[in-house]
Amino acid sequence: MMEKDKGINVFDDIDALLEASDVTLTVTGTSMWPFFKENKTKVKLAKITEIKKGKSYLFEFEGRHVIHRLVKIKGEDLIFRGDGNVKRETVKKESLIAELVSYKNKKKEIFVTSKKYRFKVFIYRLLPRRIIIKLFKRIKWQTNNF
Repeated sequence: MMEKDKGINVFDDIDALLEASDVTLTVTGTSMWPFFKENKTKVKLAKITEIKKGKSYLFEFEGRHVIHRLVKIKGEDLIFRGDGNVKRETVKKESLIAELVSYKNKKKEIFVTSKKYRFKVFIYRLLPRRIIIKLFKRIKWQTNNF
């Protein structure tokens, strides 16, 4: 999910903004953990150049704007899942808005085309997602209660 300024809905003009340049937004939510940190990660989005499994896209789903990773292509249906989620979302290609170019945690910008990033994503996707998410929630709960 994405944060927007009060009174301004950047998504109303996102197509025009993307025509002019890349768009940078702050992430809200934890659905793309461990790569995106809530209210700390800034993502850079650009016009879509290609639709490819494994890439992350901004799309509209049930009235919300979401950035998740494309896990499967079935004809006109695209199946997405957040890195920190178990549930999947199915959308049509027309729902896609932009693709992820890079993201910034603290001061370091990470480009999604870098070999290091792609290797980290590959390794993360090999691990059992349910176990990682349970561990994350347990660690987060323990650190918030001390």
